[in-house]
Amino acid sequence: MMNRQMLLVHTKRRQRSAIDPIIATLLLILIAVAAGVVVYAYVLGFIGNTTTNPGGTTSIIEVSSFCMSASTNCNGGSMYVTIINVGSTSIILSTSSAVQLYFTDMTKGTTTSIACPATSPTTINVNGQTGSLTIIPTTSYTCSIAQSGYFNGAPVLNSAVGDTILIKVVNPDSGTATQTTKVIS
Repeated sequence: MMNRQMLLVHTKRRQRSAIDPIIATLLLILIAVAAGVVVYAYVLGFIGNTTTNPGGTTSIIEVSSFCMSASTNCNGGSMYVTIINVGSTSIILSTSSAVQLYFTDMTKGTTTSIACPATSPTTINVNGQTGSLTIIPTTSYTCSIAQSGYFNGAPVLNSAVGDTILIKVVNPDSGTATQTTKVIS
């Protein structure tokens, strides 16, 4: 028979040898939640990357030259920007799908935007063609404003010589490019 002292030691040992069932349950729930978060982040990242642009591709463009003049010293106009299609997809430009030009005068803090369709007085010119154009990869196109600082009778930016201008070009398929320049006389 066990004496009282041995029974007491045996009972204490039994109490210390197991984890409380509540703590064990909480640990299992914590592990399950952490695993769920990891799986969720992985799946969300995978799905987000595959459905960003469903059904289409975005062009990759680059601004090769940008000039803005307080008068008409940019190839006979007040502004021109030449954009190169450096991607692998063609860009379709027409009067209904225009290139958007967003101007920011970094010196004065003013902004404006214009659509640059393939019509007059603003023209998109690819090898002498105007109208609906397909810009194949490695081809460049130019958007220019002939009038001195005006587009359809409204000033593009009221910038002075020496102001720093940031232009953001956005194609109809959301391809973008940016560049800065200083306004010349």
